[in-house]
This record gives sequence, C-alpha cells and structure tokens, in this order.
Amino acid sequence: MIFGGTVEVSDANAPGEVLATGTTNSADGSFDLSISPGLNFEGGVLKITVKGNPTATMVCDAQPGCNGTPFGSTVEIGEDFQLSALVPSPENNSTLTVNVNALTTFATRYTEDAAQGRAINATDVAAGDSRAAALFGLPQVRLSSIENVDITRPDGAAEASEQALRVAMINAGILEAMLREAGTPEERLSAILGDFSENGGQLRVRSGTAPGQTFGLEAVFLGAFQATAASPVTSPAKDMVAGKLEQDYLAAAAAVPGQFTSDLPARPLLTASTTALSFEGVAFRGVPSLPITISGDGVPWTISSDVPWLSFNQTSGTGNATVRVAPYSGLVNLGRSSGSFVISDSQSPRQIRVDVTFFLQDALRAAPSGTIRLMAGEGATTPITTQVRLTGQNVTWQAASDQSWARAVPASGTSPSEITVEVDPTGLPEGRHIAEITVSDTVYNQQVRLPVELTLEPRRITVGETGVSFSRFPGSSILERDIMVSENAGEPLGWTAQSSASWLSVTPSGETGWVLTLRADPSGLASDTVHTARVEVRATDPAVANTETIEVGLWVGTTDPEPLIDIDLLHRHIIADPVRPYVYVSKGSSGDVDIINIYTGEVAGVIEDVAANSYTMAITPDGRRLFVVDANNSVLVPVDLANRTVLPAWPAGGYSSMAVGRVDGKTILFTGSGHTYDLDTGTRFVNPDSQKFIQGVNSVAVSRNGERVCQINRGLSPYSLYCFDTSYSYLEGGRLIVEMNGNVAHGVGSNGQDVALSNDGSRVFAASGAPYEFLVFDSKTLQQVQRLPADPYPNNAEVDLNDVFYGGIRGSGLRDIWAYDSLGNLRGTYGSSGDGSESIFPGQMVISGNGSRLIGTTEAYILGTNRIFILSTE
Repeated sequence: MIFGGTVEVSDANAPGEVLATGTTNSADGSFDLSISPGLNFEGGVLKITVKGNPTATMVCDAQPGCNGTPFGSTVEIGEDFQLSALVPSPENNSTLTVNVNALTTFATRYTEDAAQGRAINATDVAAGDSRAAALFGLPQVRLSSIENVDITRPDGAAEASEQALRVAMINAGILEAMLREAGTPEERLSAILGDFSENGGQLRVRSGTAPGQTFGLEAVFLGAFQATAASPVTSPAKDMVAGKLEQDYLAAAAAVPGQFTSDLPARPLLTASTTALSFEGVAFRGVPSLPITISGDGVPWTISSDVPWLSFNQTSGTGNATVRVAPYSGLVNLGRSSGSFVISDSQSPRQIRVDVTFFLQDALRAAPSGTIRLMAGEGATTPITTQVRLTGQNVTWQAASDQSWARAVPASGTSPSEITVEVDPTGLPEGRHIAEITVSDTVYNQQVRLPVELTLEPRRITVGETGVSFSRFPGSSILERDIMVSENAGEPLGWTAQSSASWLSVTPSGETGWVLTLRADPSGLASDTVHTARVEVRATDPAVANTETIEVGLWVGTTDPEPLIDIDLLHRHIIADPVRPYVYVSKGSSGDVDIINIYTGEVAGVIEDVAANSYTMAITPDGRRLFVVDANNSVLVPVDLANRTVLPAWPAGGYSSMAVGRVDGKTILFTGSGHTYDLDTGTRFVNPDSQKFIQGVNSVAVSRNGERVCQINRGLSPYSLYCFDTSYSYLEGGRLIVEMNGNVAHGVGSNGQDVALSNDGSRVFAASGAPYEFLVFDSKTLQQVQRLPADPYPNNAEVDLNDVFYGGIRGSGLRDIWAYDSLGNLRGTYGSSGDGSESIFPGQMVISGNGSRLIGTTEAYILGTNRIFILSTE
C-alpha cells in the first residue's frame, strides 16, 4: 500500500504521453482517475504507474521490518520507487479497476521488453500476466484485477479471496527479499525485474553464489511464508495460503542454486502424521513403541532427538515411511519427562517438530522375590506368616490369591508397603501345596506374582541340641544343660525322655515348647575318664515316628586344668568334639589324626591312616562322626568316633572349609565351595535349590539351629559375604531347600578369612584383614548392625553354645583374642601364646562343646614351628 503516492496514466505505446495524473489516497492507497476526451486517446493499452514523492509513504509488510521500521508501520519512498501495470483501455464512458503491485510490475516489464519497440496490444498484456502468474502460482487472470489487501491490519483482508491473500503475501516476500540484499530497494527491484525480463520470464529458483546473481524464488517465498506468520489477518483462507507458500518455499530451497525456471517449482511437502506423542510405562520394563507416518514421495529425511531416551527403528530415509518411536525407561526419572525430535527434509529447511511426553511409573516389585516357601507339620492349624516388602513409589495395588488357604494382608494399599503372606494349613493333607498371590497395579498394567509353596511334612519331634559336654573339676563344674524340645506343626505335643546312664538324670516328660533338663552327677565315677550316655526323646503320640537322640559326655578331672596349654605339634587342621573333651588334629601327609585332651593337653589317642593327606575336618553336632578331607584323592573320609573306625570314603573335593548342621533334624555337611552332603547316606545334594550356594574358596558356617548358612570368600578385596535360609523336606525322597538372602554392601571389608553365626542364625560375624575389627551383620538383610573392636588383622570367628563370640587376629601382641556377648559387650581378651611370639592361623580356632576351652593353632614368628594352644574362657 502506497499512501500519497503519485499516479500517472499513460499510453503504453506512447511513452511520456501522460493521459491523467493523481495521488493515491492517504488512508487506503486507492486512486480514481479519468482520461479526458480531449486528449485524443484512441484506445489501446494503458500504463498505470504509482511512484513515490517527497511526502509519499508505504506500508512495511516485510516480516523482519524495513530497515528499522517495524512490520505494519509506514516508510517514506522516493520517486525512484515505482510500481506499474498494463491494462487494455476500457470502452468510452466505462470504468476499470486496476490494482498496481509488484507482480503487475513484473508482468509490465516482461511485456514491454518482449514487444521490442512494436506496439503493445491486449494479447501482449495477457501474455505478460500469464508469464508472471505461472511463475508465482496464480490463476491465469488479469493480475491487476486481483485486489490489493493490507496484511498488516486484522481487518485488512478479512474478506479477501485466497488469490488476493496470496498476491499480498508474495508482494511482502518480494519486499523482504529486496531489503535483505545489498543496495537500495529501488536498485534491487530493478535488478530482479531485469532478470525476469532478460531471461524470458524466468527467475532463479535459488540465488547462486556468482557475483551479480539476484535473489530468487526461494527468498521471495520465504519472505511470503514468514509474512503469513506475522500478519494479523483473520481471513479463512490464511492457513491454506500459508501452507502452500511454505511448500513453494521448500520446493525452491531444494533446487540447484542458480537454476532458472518459468514455472512454479513443484515438490512434495514432507509431512508427519502427528506432531505429538505420549507414552506411559513402568520402570525397568519395556514400553511399547508408537508409529509416526512420514509422507513425501522422493523426499530424503532424517530424524534427530534432543533427549537421549528416545529410540527409533530408523533415523533416515527417502519418501514415505512408518517409523516406530520408543522411550527407554532407564534414562529418565520417575514421573513426567518431556522431549522432542525433529524430522528434517535433507534438501530443504523443512523441519517437523514432534513433542513427546513420557510418564514413567515406578516398578512394583517384591522383596524377597521368588517362591515363598513355608513348612509345617501335617495337622497344623496355626496360620503361618512371612513378610514381603512391596517397593515402588506411589503404586496403588490390590492383591488376590488363587487358593483359599493363602492370602495377603492387607489386600490393597500403596507402595512402598509391607504385606503379610499368610497361609492356613488347617485341613490340608501331607505334601506340597501350591498357590499364587497376584499383586496388581490398579492404574498401570503391571503385576507382581508371589508363588507360594506350603509343604506339610510328616510330624516330627526335634531337640535343640544333639550333643552335650559336661565337666567336673575341684574348682569348677559344668553339670547341667537345658535343651528345647519342639515339633513342626505348631500344636502342643507330649514327649518322654530317658537316659541310658544312672549318673545322668533328665526331665522324664513334658510338652513341646518346654525345656528338657539334663543333670550329671559325677559321684562315684572314675576320675580322669570320659563317661558317655545317651538320652532318647520320643513323642507320646504314636503317629510321630521319629526319635531324637542326645549324646552326652562327662569328664571328671582330679585337678583343675591349666589356664593356657601350649603344645608343640605338627598340624593341618583342628576340630573340637561337641561331646568328648577332645580336639582332633589332622597331620597332613602322615595321614593320621591325633586326639588331644583339651583339659590336660595330652594325646588321648591316634586314628591312624585316615587319609593319604589328611586336611580339613568337620564333625557332627552329636559327636558321632568325624569327616576328613583327603587332599590327595579328593575324597571325604568318615570316621566313627565311638570306636575310632575309618569308614569307606565318599567322592568329594579338596574343601578348605566345612561345617555340619542339623536342618529340620537332618544332618547336612556344608562346604565352602558350595557342595552339600546328606550325612546319613553320603550322597551329595544335586536338586536345584542346593546349587544356590557360592562356589569358590570360601569359609562357611551354619547356625546351631540349622536355619541359616553363610559364606565369606577368602583372600579377596573387597570380600563378599552371602547368607542363605535353609530348610529340609522329608517328602519325595528328601530335598534341601535354600533361599539366598543376599550379599553385604560392596567394600565393607577386604581379605575375608572366617565367618560365624549366632546360635539362632540372626547375626553373622566376619573376620577379615580389614577393617581391624569384627563386623556383625543381620544375616537376613545383610545390613551391618555392630562393630566389635580388635587389632590388625582379624582372621578367626567362633560362637559358643552360650552365644558368646570369640574373634582372633593374626597379630603379635599379648592379646590376640576378644570375647563379646550378644549385645556387643566386651567380656574379655586373651593371649594365645602368653608372650605374643606366635600368630593364630586363619580359621583355626575352635571352642569346646561346653564352651569352657578355646583351642587354636599358631605359628611362631621366629622359630617357624607349629603349635596348638588351649586356653580357659573362664
């Protein structure tokens, strides 16, 4: 729009012959002129020129503004700035509406130059309009008949047609392109008009890099498209015009620079089926991908993302394609995350931004995971429970069971939370019973399945200890022991007990849950002699078939034992007898096992030719059998200790650590390397559960109640300490059931040496080169619960029948053994050699059956000799 501009009407074939003059309206840029009849104009073609003057202004409709003048404001224009149009003259006494703009100026210049001096007629004018219309994508009409509209005002083109709005935007694009180039707008307009005319009505699609090349269609359509974004016009045709101009711009941008065209460039527009994707998923689980369809025949494209958590099955291609988009939950935080990716036309600036939202719900998980195994005796009616922790932030859940005898309490909630898995064995027969409790997220499609296995065993009676050691000396005595009697159904069961010796009295009868008291009376018994007896405990219910046996030993000494006994003796390994006052010493290549009296220090006998190379040993809790590893032949040699008879060997390995425990009344040998043996049959357990122990060079310990086993790897830094729940089923031929509780935190200690468990299996003690103290862990959670001070370097851990912990070190001080009660209180310290000249061997410290004597093996620092020490714990 030019306000106050000069308007001239002239004969197109008589340059300089002005037929009428006037001024454009200062409000809307219109003009109204008449050709006087006295001017002798006989018709033909008229040229209308609108140009600037000292007071003329023009609306700036270029999107970036006009040299500092903002979009929609006016700028001054001089008389050198001219726009023109050619039109066939109207009939006498008739009127003609002429809209002069940049496009009519293109057509005028082409028509005038194409005439080459001959008279211009209506056909020439139509040809010029046609050439400009084809180039800029307009219909084949008289261009000056398309109304001029002001795109800088909301009401400037409210009723404008699509073609009028397109012309207005292209005019704005031409202005922006002129202003972007070097030189005055008048010079740039003259240059591009010259390009158009001199090249037969063609323009460059894209301006080249050679000197003198003017701007091309790319710049014009870019400016036109940008004008649609800046324009406040509310015409219904605006969006359609903007989309077509964008496509025209992108088609031009993809062309070869410097190339001329007489037609509007045509190229498919790259499009996408959506500009927004939304995902929902659960942590640690795959999230289904979503499709996005890319369209544009022959158009090469690429995909780039501004976030690392988006993946695509392809990130580039040509033409139509369906791309699968998926988020990766491992790279985002819980809750809502936002990102985007861009689909780019590889040959033009066309980019499609796709916004992505991803809501990640925390995973619903259960700890412990895996099958929940519960056991009871047949006939049990008391519900059995275990705790399961549901983790996952703010997950609402509901629980349901597929069996009436199993349920979760509560049945709904929000995690993190605790649930109790409760099974009611009432009325169920002997055998294994399977149920499944399903915990379902009420919002998201995720579930946690809790398999439940209830095993109802044949009813059994069980005693807490099967081996008891008594002693009588002038100054001290240990002559009484209480032993718990229990059963496996949770229902009271009567029992009777009978002793095989007159010097040993026992509680004659009772009920499960009560203690059985054993009392020894040494009166009249021979001194300095081992006296043995056996106690048998039976249920009063004839349906309970098993009998429990307790082996009892009594030593009557004539003199009090020395507080410290030092024995010069070659050794490989030692183990204490839980019943007799003995410690057994394997002697390596000699193949023998020496028997040492823990009160006198004297050799009480020799078991000869046990193995080619006697090594690690273990003993049953009732003291009936000793097991010796033959390191040369990788066999396990049983010894009947009642008569000191060597029994046939079993195939085994060169185990460096072994422990024997009673698991639900079953005597089982556990090894540091992870192998386990049924000591009633000599066979190795091979069922899948039994393979859960850690293989390698480990020290192993089993709790006195047989419910927990722990392993610590030897010599590694940092060490690993694993603990396991253990149980035994007598059904289906018998099987060992093992569940791993976990490992201690990485880096808590290094150079693991030895491990011990409290009697109830709730706490595990670690002896390791570092730290210089004994660390105590909860054996279920493997969380540290105590630190028991010591000196460098801890290497032995033992717990006696009274739950007193003894820890030894490899050190040279006067004290190298510490004793702590179950609360972590220091009970005392001891010296294994008296003068600090010897160091205790790793894992070579044991406790006598009644807890009164501590035995270990040492190596003298200076002499290099092997010794055995025996000291009093009192």
